[in-house]
Amino acid sequence: MKRSAGGPGTDARRPTAEVHHQQPGATWGVEQENFWDRETVIGTVEKNATERIAVRRVERRGRAYVDIRVEWRRQDGDEFFPSKRGVVIPMDALDDVLALLESAQGAGARETDGRRHSH
Repeated sequence: MKRSAGGPGTDARRPTAEVHHQQPGATWGVEQENFWDRETVIGTVEKNATERIAVRRVERRGRAYVDIRVEWRRQDGDEFFPSKRGVVIPMDALDDVLALLESAQGAGARETDGRRHSH
């Protein structure tokens, strides 16, 4: 971990990975909508009456990612907004994540009567 200057008694450690924080007072999906340099919606899956899961290919500063995020809408509206609930996966990690998802899907197929068997 990198260290930065901090006062006495403060934990000044910083993660080495790039971390994105919402600015105080910002609304996700409004002020932050231009965060990505390029964004392509791959598709969405309905989660429930007011939420869906959106998959996007995004780019920032020349690096490509897959953004999987829960989007929400008001019960009286049609427009969806991105939530904080999601994950941004670097393209170089995508194959590993896909393999884990396939393993999770296979583990679900091995369940019997709602109980999971140890292997």
